[in-house]
This record gives sequence, structure tokens and C-alpha cells, in this order.
Amino acid sequence: MTNEMAAGIKEGDEGKHLTIGFNPNNGYFDDFDTNMGRISREKVKANWYDPRKGTATPAGEYLNIGIQSFVPPSSGRNNDWVLVLDDSSYNYATPGLLI
Repeated sequence: MTNEMAAGIKEGDEGKHLTIGFNPNNGYFDDFDTNMGRISREKVKANWYDPRKGTATPAGEYLNIGIQSFVPPSSGRNNDWVLVLDDSSYNYATPGLLI
């Protein structure tokens, strides 16, 4: 099983504008290896969402090609993280940000 499958990364809506991966307790592995071709456009914006606090940490913008590795901001017990990848051209709000 790949990290990608273990993390529960799923394709987003039919237009493939959003991908989400969940790493419970950050205990199974230290990083997410993600196939960047799932999003529909050229660039992908990445954020780490902290479900404990309801806040996000920007993780950068990436070309939407190949395999990209993402490392959560912290690790250890009770350090759940959600990796949110979205189509940069859609200008989605940062996860956890009220608009």
C-alpha cells in the first residue's frame, strides 16, 4: 500500500479541482507522496489543515506534474493533519478561514 492510499487521499469533484489527504496521529508515515496529476490545472496550492485548532499552514504552490512529497508541520501522537491540494486558478479560501 502506498502512502497515498494509506492517507485516504481522494479525488475531488468531477472537475478535479481539489484533493484531500488525512494523516491520523501522524503515526503511519512521515510524509505524503502524492501524484500531482489529479488536479485539473497547471499549478496546485497546498495547505496543511490542523483539525485540532481549525487553522491552516501554507505548504506552497507546485507544478501539477509528477510525484510530490509533503511533510506535515509536526509529528507524534495527537498530531492529525489534513493535506489540502487545490487548483491555484480557483483561488479557494485557505482551509479553516471564515469568509
